[in-house]
Amino acid sequence: MVFIKQLKGTLIIVSILLSSCTESPGYGISLDFDSQKCDSMRISDIKGFSSIQFIIDIFGESALRDAEMEAEIEAYYNRLGIVVVKGGSVCERVSYRTEKCKEISIVANRSFLDRLPGSELSTLFTVNSRDFLFAGSKMLIGRFHSSIPISEFLSYYPMALPSMMIELGVPQKELNIVGDVDITICVTLESGVELKDTVTMVF
Repeated sequence: MVFIKQLKGTLIIVSILLSSCTESPGYGISLDFDSQKCDSMRISDIKGFSSIQFIIDIFGESALRDAEMEAEIEAYYNRLGIVVVKGGSVCERVSYRTEKCKEISIVANRSFLDRLPGSELSTLFTVNSRDFLFAGSKMLIGRFHSSIPISEFLSYYPMALPSMMIELGVPQKELNIVGDVDITICVTLESGVELKDTVTMVF
């Protein structure tokens, strides 16, 4: 499940570990790295309490592990005083993708917040994730402390995220929509490949 913290702000480096881990200086953990290709995308969950939130997963076949990115992740833990050890019981599974995200597009098949059907809606949404954020250069930016606009996320020329939460920045009660609305989210990779999924929301 994606960790959600609804605060306004920019991206900063923070530590988010599984509950079984400790941040005591010198404590050793094992990292189970998972690298997959960006073959498919699915909207795996929808939340619609006070706002609309889509949980997006990007996945595929196993990919060659990237030693440079994994070294960046290990260095991140070392800076926190957490020693990464080989073998032993796995404390944290770390997923990452090595293909660059070029664009995120969101459209609806009906009028949405006074925008015509088919109009671009991505400026209305924010992105958040528990995964590490890498720039396209493979430099580790850090982890999400709060949701940020999609445009800010794309400004890092980022690697695709294994999982992310896309959230509408407008309270659901202000939508004034009755009936079904098809929302299509498309993630375009630098290679030109488009990963797309559509979900029907009932208001």
